[in-house]
Amino acid sequence: MTLDELRKQIDEVDAELAALFAQRMALAGRVAEVKRGGIAVLDSVREEMVRRQFLAQVPPELEKYAQTLLETLLAVSRDYQYEVLG
Repeated sequence: MTLDELRKQIDEVDAELAALFAQRMALAGRVAEVKRGGIAVLDSVREEMVRRQFLAQVPPELEKYAQTLLETLLAVSRDYQYEVLG
């Protein structure tokens, strides 16, 4: 496979990731609306469960990279929830 072909496949995966990110953030916004009733944005127990489930789905050699990705995603989701809540 050529470099151009591999890059094209990466571009396709990136497009899927972008769509999934937008979908996840929309859901985070809806979660914020539910939390508006007095529930804290940060739920450490829930985040730990998400970490375990997420990391269980990646090969061991990618775990530290997946951890970085997930930590960033969780932080961005929390930031967006705070923004939605004003």
